[in-house]
Amino acid sequence: MRAALTARHGAYIAGDQLELKKSSYDLRKTIKAAKQRYREQIESRFTTNSTRDLWRGLHTIADFKAKHCGAANITASLPDELNCFYFRFDVTNSEPPRKATATTCNLVIAKAEVRRCFQRVDSRKVAGPDGIPGRVLRMCTAQLAGTLPYEYKIVIAGNHELTFDKDFVAELVKQDYYRFPSVSKLKPEDFDNVQSLLTNCIYVQDSEVTVKGFQIYGTPWTPWFNGWGFNLPRGQSLLDKWNLIPEGIDVLMTHGPPLGFRDWVPKELQRVGCVELLNTVQRRVRPKLHVFGGIHEGYGIMTDGYTTYINASTCTVSFQPINPPIIFDLPNPQGS
Repeated sequence: MRAALTARHGAYIAGDQLELKKSSYDLRKTIKAAKQRYREQIESRFTTNSTRDLWRGLHTIADFKAKHCGAANITASLPDELNCFYFRFDVTNSEPPRKATATTCNLVIAKAEVRRCFQRVDSRKVAGPDGIPGRVLRMCTAQLAGTLPYEYKIVIAGNHELTFDKDFVAELVKQDYYRFPSVSKLKPEDFDNVQSLLTNCIYVQDSEVTVKGFQIYGTPWTPWFNGWGFNLPRGQSLLDKWNLIPEGIDVLMTHGPPLGFRDWVPKELQRVGCVELLNTVQRRVRPKLHVFGGIHEGYGIMTDGYTTYINASTCTVSFQPINPPIIFDLPNPQGS
């Protein structure tokens, strides 16, 4: 870069128009190459499993200086540092965690029941947010039914399950302009108890279920993104939901990831996980397994040394359902 600048300056002083044109072109080419190398250097910090490199990358792209934050100190743990970085979300959390009521469900699903469920799909309807047309489900009934006859299926909602978020849909139907035209035809009784339609699985929403001795907690909430279902502002609103998660659970199911774990969005060059969820998981709840899938680009597995984080998104970023299922093993709880 310095040599290219010197060459252009020399050509300008000498009045050599041909050399000035050539040196100016070389300088632009050198600057472009330098920017590309710098970009690759920064991006590489977000594509490794190194928490230290991740944090340094956040510092670089945000020009963050720890001394500008009154809450920072050199001995702060990673969650404390992240909270300092997101200081605009910093809130006082004085509410003690509450123990959710556990339920036990014994449910057995037969292959024939799964087949009947897919055969009832209306093939004339357009594809849903998952991008899978109804006709595909009906054509693949035999194959799908053979892969889903599990003894237990634990299900949570996400931002696309609009009718599961009753408050959201109730406000949506009052609007004059509909983002989703079919919403205008809904009546309160249509979505009052939509969970009851899930007859072949166990649905959990801010609640806990015990299966074969494993305590499993599920919650659908995610940081606000484009005004979908189960969206809440970062900070206290989300923290209130995370405070409902009891301590001592084995498996935590959320729709979105915690900050720093399988939450990298390459197109936006940023991580979009929830820092309040990260604090809750690492500092209080400490489950053996944390499963999520809202960020399709983050499919895969990570660990912090105690909790295993699994982004089990079936769909790719282009909504193609081609990611294989992730199978994991946990030791049976004592006395189960």
